[in-house]
Amino acid sequence: MERAHLPRATSTIGIKRLTINKNYGERMVRLRVVRWMASFVLVIGALACTAAYASTHDGFAETVARLATTNFKTKGEVVDELAEMRHPNTRAVLNALLDGALYFRKADKHVFVVG
Repeated sequence: MERAHLPRATSTIGIKRLTINKNYGERMVRLRVVRWMASFVLVIGALACTAAYASTHDGFAETVARLATTNFKTKGEVVDELAEMRHPNTRAVLNALLDGALYFRKADKHVFVVG
């Protein structure tokens, strides 16, 4: 059997020596601190947004609960307040009021949309 002739490489492969920068540890510590601070800022921002969202919705629920009255003057004032709030569910509540589909339970004055 005859052997196949393989060409020899004419150039040498350059090998670089791997070195660790002396400031590598310090940079890693700085990077970890920056990441920790960024995470902290994001968590605080998320908590602030959650608190603002909850306070807006609590105000809306309280205002809707004030519709549970037989006094039409009070209902008119509450409708004006709801219109000024610009809450996403304001339109549904006011449409239910116009359609006669807004009811409240006498025992706890809880407001419902029926229908």
